[in-house]
Amino acid sequence: MLDPERFFRINRSELVQSQHIVRLERYCKNTLTLYLANSAQLKTSQSRTGDFTRWLGI
Repeated sequence: MLDPERFFRINRSELVQSQHIVRLERYCKNTLTLYLANSAQLKTSQSRTGDFTRWLGI
């Protein structure tokens, strides 16, 4: 079990830890691109973007 304050499932197959997110960019209307510290780029699912932004507090 992972701590939900530190980890968030951004889509069906990927979890992110808040401290490794370097930058966010709007990808399309209801999707974000996350840039991580290890140079990876991940995209949120449309259905999880709202919950994700609330989780980040933005």
